[in-house]
Amino acid sequence: MVIDLGGGTVDITVHKVNQDGKLHEVYPPSGGPWGGTLVDEHIYNFLEDIFGRTVLEILKQESCTEMLDMVRTLELKKRQFKSTSDDEGKVNLTLPSSLFEIYQEENKTEDITDKLKRMYPKNEVTKKRGRLIIDEEIFSNMFEESIESLTDNIKAIFARPDMESINTLVLVGGYSECEILKTTIRETFRDKRVIIPEEAATAVVKGAVLFGHDQRVIDSRRSPCTYGVSIAVPFDPQRHPPMHKYKDMCEDVFKVFIQIGEKIKPGITQRTHSFNTSESSIYVEIYKSILEEPAFITDTGCEKLGVIDLRQLPGRATRVDIIMKFGDTELHVEAKEHGTENKVGAQFNFLR
Repeated sequence: MVIDLGGGTVDITVHKVNQDGKLHEVYPPSGGPWGGTLVDEHIYNFLEDIFGRTVLEILKQESCTEMLDMVRTLELKKRQFKSTSDDEGKVNLTLPSSLFEIYQEENKTEDITDKLKRMYPKNEVTKKRGRLIIDEEIFSNMFEESIESLTDNIKAIFARPDMESINTLVLVGGYSECEILKTTIRETFRDKRVIIPEEAATAVVKGAVLFGHDQRVIDSRRSPCTYGVSIAVPFDPQRHPPMHKYKDMCEDVFKVFIQIGEKIKPGITQRTHSFNTSESSIYVEIYKSILEEPAFITDTGCEKLGVIDLRQLPGRATRVDIIMKFGDTELHVEAKEHGTENKVGAQFNFLR
């Protein structure tokens, strides 16, 4: 299992290494917005509760250098922090002196020390010179949402019967250098081998370069979504909702070409379906869905990727073959006039 821990998102894939060293993807990419920026949001919300949004905005506008220094300090603290399970554990957070000065200018009636005593009567957060002294538990809670979301998602993947053979977790990306995250992953999944390469933050970039030199290293993938097109079929009152009826046709039907999780071979896997056209059907609409078998393009979880303009075909095609080619980092779609070599195509980001 490769877990790419970036800033905004966490992306998870599962690969099997074949005897020849090539990678066989056994689980489609998954993940969510649980990266390092989610921790940043909690830290900044904490500072905003203490100093106020106005004070932080003034610091940003009047002293960009000090604001950047604070960002670097918070990033370093985020990566180095690890829970000690010690009741006396404290986190020292050094902040720009101007931050305290701006606060005092904007708040004439209450000193920052008094405000901290009011907010934290048990001295969970105090000020000492240019630092905030924070109880470890409070700082640890800022990581909770991100880490719990990540571990819950990993557990859900392990719970699948076909994922029981996973024995190694590889953590990459900048957020993988966070000490509390690494410790939690190792403790939560004690029966797995956890690998964190040196310079994990640049591992993804290096991997992309290697893949660019030899794309054959990926033997097979799993479709991250269900892909298809929007079609119209004869309306059947026993099967079709009235809301999709137009004249004697049922519109917005999701015609599936490949389902989510289906195995695809780079340069080999493709699907072709033929459709009749009409005067009004001048576009082929391409859709993806997180559902395995979406019925209509209006179903929850369906998203339009783009269109192919059939007017670009020479003449007037009355029947077209829609060809989808899978396995690359992009989805390739062609509309070909049936019985001829006249065609028009488009490419869509396969990893979206």
